[in-house]
Amino acid sequence: VNSNYRRFLNALIAADLDLFLEGLRHYLESSISYFDLSRKSEERLYHVFFLGLLAGLREDYEIKSNQESGKGRFDIMLIPREKE
Repeated sequence: VNSNYRRFLNALIAADLDLFLEGLRHYLESSISYFDLSRKSEERLYHVFFLGLLAGLREDYEIKSNQESGKGRFDIMLIPREKE
């Protein structure tokens, strides 16, 4: 796995917001065009983009998307496979 990508994912897991945002900015600037974002699809595009980025965590986390929880829905949920 690419070291920048792994560092990005580790920052998310460690709640290192500054490093995570730096990685996110890098991925968005290098992959998404202004023309990809329309008012109708912007949220869906980011949702699918994040699901793709988080796919590298599948070994350690169960990844769930757009499911009911409580009185609403969550966007993306990461559930640790190791309960420690």
